[in-house]
Amino acid sequence: MIDLDRRIGPSGLDKGETGMNGHRRRRDGRQLPSTLVTLRAHFRRHRFIGAWLLSFMVLVVVMEAWSLATPLGAYPDSGTQTIKAVAVARGQWIGTRPTEATSAAVTAVRVPDIYLQPNVSCFAFHPTHPAGCTPPLTESSRTVSTVTHVGRYPPLYYLLVGWPSLVFFTTKSMYAMRTMSVLVNAAMLALAFATAQRWSRSPLLLAGLAVAVTPMTLFMSSVVDPSGLEITSAIAMWTAATVLVIDHPGDPPTALIRVLAVATAVLVLVRGDSPLWPVLALGVLFPFAWRRIRIRELWARRDVRLWGGLVVAAGIGAVAWVIWARALAVLALAVPAPNTPAATIARVVAGQDRGLISQSIGVFGWLDTPVPLLTELIWIGAGGGLVVLAVLLGSRRGLASVALAVGASGAVPFIVSDVTARHSGLIAQGRYFLPLVVCIPIVAAGACNRVDLLGEATRRVSAVIIWLAALGQFAAAAWALRRYLVGIDGPLLPTATVPDSWRPPLGGTALDLVFVVGFAAMACLLVAFSRWRGSDSRHDDLEPPTTLCQDALRY
Repeated sequence: MIDLDRRIGPSGLDKGETGMNGHRRRRDGRQLPSTLVTLRAHFRRHRFIGAWLLSFMVLVVVMEAWSLATPLGAYPDSGTQTIKAVAVARGQWIGTRPTEATSAAVTAVRVPDIYLQPNVSCFAFHPTHPAGCTPPLTESSRTVSTVTHVGRYPPLYYLLVGWPSLVFFTTKSMYAMRTMSVLVNAAMLALAFATAQRWSRSPLLLAGLAVAVTPMTLFMSSVVDPSGLEITSAIAMWTAATVLVIDHPGDPPTALIRVLAVATAVLVLVRGDSPLWPVLALGVLFPFAWRRIRIRELWARRDVRLWGGLVVAAGIGAVAWVIWARALAVLALAVPAPNTPAATIARVVAGQDRGLISQSIGVFGWLDTPVPLLTELIWIGAGGGLVVLAVLLGSRRGLASVALAVGASGAVPFIVSDVTARHSGLIAQGRYFLPLVVCIPIVAAGACNRVDLLGEATRRVSAVIIWLAALGQFAAAAWALRRYLVGIDGPLLPTATVPDSWRPPLGGTALDLVFVVGFAAMACLLVAFSRWRGSDSRHDDLEPPTTLCQDALRY
C-alpha cells in the first residue's frame, strides 16, 4: 500500500526515510546531515523570515565594518547631523531660531560639548592626508549651545539613532549611534533582499539589487545621516512595488503589501523631499499597472485598506511636517548672481550630471575620495547590461517602465537643481537622488521575468553581475580605508605607517579581512537567493510573453 503522506521534496530527499546517525537519505543513496535538512525545512516553511534574517546578519557585518573604517567627522555634514540626533533625543525636535541667523534652516540647540564637530580641516578636502592628524575630542558632558542647519528635518531617523547619546558621554556614544544607523538600514535592505527572494519570478532581480546597493549606499548607511535610511527604504519600496505590479498584480500576498507599506511609510518620513519618490514610483511603474491592477477589488480587501491607510497617514504627516517646520529650508551655498541668465545656470547644472553619477556610485570623505575606476566601470557596465537585458527579455510594458525610470533619473536631478539654484545654490549631490536612481537596475531586472529564451544562462548572468558587484564593493571599501589610514597616495599595505597615520578601532588588516568575508558572503547569499527564489503558488493574470527577441523570431 502506498503511503500518500510521504512526499519527495525538490531536493530529491525522501522525507519518510531516515538513515543512520539521524541523517536523511536522498533518492540517490547519499545522506544529508539532519541539521542541514532541518535548516532547509525551516527555510522553506518560513522563507521570507529566513531570507530576511540571513540578509540582515550579512548586511550588519559589512555596514559595521564601513562604520569602523570611517573616522569621526569624515563625511559631509557629520557634525551637524550628530548634533541634530543628540538634540532630538533630548526633546529638541527643531530648536530655536537664532536672532543672528541669516538662513531659515539654521536653528539653535543645547547638547553636550563632546558632540560638537571635531576639527577635520587637516584632512577634509585633502585626500593625500591621513585622518590621524585630528586632535582628540574632549570627553565632557557639559551642555553648551550650538547651531545646526538640519534642525528642521523630520525627527524619525534621529529618534531611532540618537538615543545612545543619553547613555554614554564619550566617543563610544558616537559609534553606538552609528551602530543604530547600521541596524536600521540593514533591516530595510534585508526587506528588499527577502522580498526579491520570496516573491519575484525574475532570476535577475537579485542582481539588480546588487547594483542598486552602491558603495555610496553602504557608506551613508554606516554613519549618522538620514540619507542612508532614505536610500535603503527607497530600495525596499522600489523592490516591493516592482514585484507587486510585475509578478502579482491581480492578488498580491498580504505580506508583500505589508512590506511595501512599511517601506513607503518609513521613506516619506525621513527627509523633507522624501514624499516625492513614491509619487515618481507610481509614474515609473504605471505601464505595468495599467489594466492589471484592479483598484476596486484590491481596496475591498481589509489588509489593503489597513496598510494603505498607514501609508496615507504617513504621507499626510510628512507633508504637514514639511509645511509646519519648513523642512525644505536649506543652507544656501554657491548661489548664482541675480543677473545670471537661466541658460547659463542650465548649462552649469547639466555639466554636473557626470559628477552626480560618480557620487551615486561612491565619493567618500568630504566628497574628496571617489571610488576606484574599476568600481565605477563595474557599476556602469552592470547597470547598462541590465537595461539591455530588459530590452531583449522584457515585455512592451517593461520597455515603457525602464524608459520612464531612465528618463526620470536623468531629468529630475536636472529639473530640481535648475529650479532651486537661484535660492538654494548649486548644492546638489548624487546621494540626494539615489532614492530615485536605484529604480533603474531594480525595474530593469524585475522586467526580465520572461527568460524562457535563455533559461539557465540568465541565472549565470545574474551570478556574474553579483560577484562583479562584490568585487567593486571591496575595491571601494579598501580604497576608502586606505585613504583614511595613510592617504590616497600612501603605501598599499594596510599595515604601513606614515606621519599622521590613522588607527581605526579595529586594525586596518582586520577591516580589510572583514570586507573580504562580508562582501563574499553577500554575493553567495544573493546568488543562492536567485536560485532558491520562488513566488507563491498563485498565478496572477500575467500578460503573454512578448519580448523583442520573440517578436524577431516570429518574423
